[in-house]
Amino acid sequence: PDPIVPIFAHVLDAIHRHKSDGAGRIWLLLRYMDKQKGEGRVKVRDARYQICDPVGRLKCLSKKRFQQLVRSGEGRFWHKSKDGRYLYYHSEARVAAALGLSDIRGLAVDVPVEGLITQSLDA
Repeated sequence: PDPIVPIFAHVLDAIHRHKSDGAGRIWLLLRYMDKQKGEGRVKVRDARYQICDPVGRLKCLSKKRFQQLVRSGEGRFWHKSKDGRYLYYHSEARVAAALGLSDIRGLAVDVPVEGLITQSLDA
């Protein structure tokens, strides 16, 4: 089966309305990367390698754009550890609250990981 990331449709819509598509896609990729461990965090260097390196399996943007999106998503989608080594991605409920949603309701949709990485986020 194709790898997917589940998210409630109205949370996805709120990400788009707030013009946070790039950071939101990284947030979804972080959730996907941590799916096996379930620690709620991903090493910044691992995320940068997977998302930016030409041989990384999720390659979809440049290192510079990755850094810009990590800065823009700080506080809304994740926070960095004090030493800067980890990105602690926020729960869907916390992201929904940061986007002004009072609750999570409705149906969850499965976002294919392939769809998150096929279009470059460098634009």
